[in-house]
Amino acid sequence: RSSHVIVAENEVPPIATQEKSSRSVKWTAEEEEMLISGWLTISNDSVIGNAQTRGSFWGRVTDYFNTGWSDNQIIEAARLNWKNAHKKKEFPYMHIWEMVKDEPKWVAQIEAQNASKKAKTSESGAYTSSSNCDADEYSYGGNESESRPIGQKAAKRKEKRKKEELNVEFETRWKRLEEFQAKKLAVLNEIKNKAKDDTLRADYEILMKDTTTMTDQQLAIHNHMCSIIKARHDIP
Repeated sequence: RSSHVIVAENEVPPIATQEKSSRSVKWTAEEEEMLISGWLTISNDSVIGNAQTRGSFWGRVTDYFNTGWSDNQIIEAARLNWKNAHKKKEFPYMHIWEMVKDEPKWVAQIEAQNASKKAKTSESGAYTSSSNCDADEYSYGGNESESRPIGQKAAKRKEKRKKEELNVEFETRWKRLEEFQAKKLAVLNEIKNKAKDDTLRADYEILMKDTTTMTDQQLAIHNHMCSIIKARHDIP
């Protein structure tokens, strides 16, 4: 959708007819990269497109080059401006800025402001209205892995759904626990009944045991056990 500026040969300042530059210092690699970056950026500006003259185009490239500060340079300049405006006091919220500067919400606002400024230029013949800027200029263009924070209502709906899901999960687990406890109780009752039956059987065998061959000591023990068994089962 971009409208690229096509720079014809007659738009590039001719080398042969130009006066010798007064610049005696050789261009650094950083300066050359900034120059070509400016040329590419202004050429591919979808907002301005072809709506600029030769002078306007190269003027914008020049402005881009002259203001091509790094992020650190911009931050340092802002810090100094604050310091000068506040009686040499340092900016006290730099640590807060470091925490929020990469959050999608702030990135989106900064990009929207940059997009609005990009649509305006004082160069003659250049596009000056920001009312026709593409909507894409205001959309968040950060890393695809980042997501825009959801709104308050959406957050509440999400929280409500989460609570409902947790309630359903809790009820399901509680029902399973009740079923498990019921099965466990049934098994315990079965074991208890079986043990009771086994005890009754053993007690009966003791009570009915033949005592004719017992010694006096064995008979005394047997009679004592029989009295305990009879008392346990309420046998007269």
